[in-house]
Amino acid sequence: MGFSWSMLVWRRLANIDRWVQKVSKGRWALIGRVDNSLVLTTVGRRSGRARSSALVYVRDQDALIVVGTNFGQRHHPSWSANLMAHPTATVLLKGRSFTVDAEFVIDEQARSHAWGLMTRHWSGYEAYAERSGREIRIFRLIPRKE
Repeated sequence: MGFSWSMLVWRRLANIDRWVQKVSKGRWALIGRVDNSLVLTTVGRRSGRARSSALVYVRDQDALIVVGTNFGQRHHPSWSANLMAHPTATVLLKGRSFTVDAEFVIDEQARSHAWGLMTRHWSGYEAYAERSGREIRIFRLIPRKE
């Protein structure tokens, strides 16, 4: 796998997109108004500091599904390792912030279901998974009852 300029550009834009979403309280992204994007804030597994990532999600009953494609890179995204170390996180979604408990999806049937939901939303995830050469981490974010 060679170096991809598009991957570099998307990674840089992701930083800007995260800022836009944070400032707009999750209502806007670089591409305009968003309906399937959230800002996930995790606790850094080494630093203990808050770390925010703008992610695409799909709803699955009571949960939000997110996947760690990391733009098809060979390593998992930091936010996914943070969630595995500290599964409680905060989601900013459409102007509302709430606490979630993350479940790492291991069961093969549940993985297939969640992956199907994500790839129906955007088929590009299949290319990311193929390019990465690793099993993509999938999480269910379950909002806490308040």
